[in-house]
Amino acid sequence: MNIISYLLSPVYLFNPINYVIPYVTPYNKLIKKPKLDNIKYMKLILLNMDGLLRNSNKPIIIAKESFNYYREYNNKTQICIITNESRKTSKTIKKELIIMGYNMFNIKLISASTIIKNYIEELIILNKDITTINKPLRFSLVVEESIYFYIKDNLYNKYQNIEFIWLFDKNKQIKNKENLTKIEDNKETNNFIDYFIIGSIDNDNPDKLFNIKNKLLEQVKSNQTAKFILMCPDVKKVEVTLLLPSYILSIINKSLYLNIKAYCPNKPESKYIKKEIRALYNIDIDSDNKNIIMIGDNINTDIEMGKNLNIQTGLVLSGTTNINDLNYKNTLGINYIVPDLSYFLY
Repeated sequence: MNIISYLLSPVYLFNPINYVIPYVTPYNKLIKKPKLDNIKYMKLILLNMDGLLRNSNKPIIIAKESFNYYREYNNKTQICIITNESRKTSKTIKKELIIMGYNMFNIKLISASTIIKNYIEELIILNKDITTINKPLRFSLVVEESIYFYIKDNLYNKYQNIEFIWLFDKNKQIKNKENLTKIEDNKETNNFIDYFIIGSIDNDNPDKLFNIKNKLLEQVKSNQTAKFILMCPDVKKVEVTLLLPSYILSIINKSLYLNIKAYCPNKPESKYIKKEIRALYNIDIDSDNKNIIMIGDNINTDIEMGKNLNIQTGLVLSGTTNINDLNYKNTLGINYIVPDLSYFLY
């Protein structure tokens, strides 16, 4: 069984009309394979990670083999991996891909932690005229520990009059460039929060959900004017091992009868991706858009971001989106639709 037959439903495979009248069914119409020259001369390939290169903690074998082959025999086109993964830093994710067998030499990786750090830095700069010693800019971080330290270590020594509070810290740490103080968890630490930064949280400890439902709700009650920033926009109906930002926000809204709207600077948002590509590769996407392609497995994030960037787009059906999700309307504007990454990297 080849990968095409694996992806198509039994109804399609055993319907005699599909053999009598080939290339007439919706499935065959929706598959759009690239030719070698379509990809060969690309200046930059942007790749999603989950569902394209890996599923959970395991590599997608055909993607890994194709990726490594392409790296060995085509070193002219640059590759950048972009992911909404918001529990780990880019450095950690890159190490995981190396362990899985991917050749990551000279490969840049942009994760949600990269984007949120840059976005927070932009907020600090924009608010520099209104922050004082008596009123620093304060962020409450509802994130995994590695993300908390990544943000803190990158920004504390660079800017004055900023404070980060980690929701899961028993003794909340308040620090600026001049001072470091540990104070007990009380009402004072909950007041005057300017921004809530919410990432994905591993649901591996009952205390985490308890803290979210209690500490976070207490903070929100005391900071009705604070703004909410989500590290990734992903939405899923059932969460067992992972608490997504959208789910955490729904806890707040339902518990406090609010209707908080949050902003996410990560994909499909393209503004900060564009800035990061310029910084990493010295490539202006606006002028080089015809020579750049975004390849991903999710129509709502990867493909939408590619369209926002006005670059070429490629959808693979090895992850979030499968062939049964496709229809004529939602495939408009997608340049290529293929079963897996190997159709691009050869």
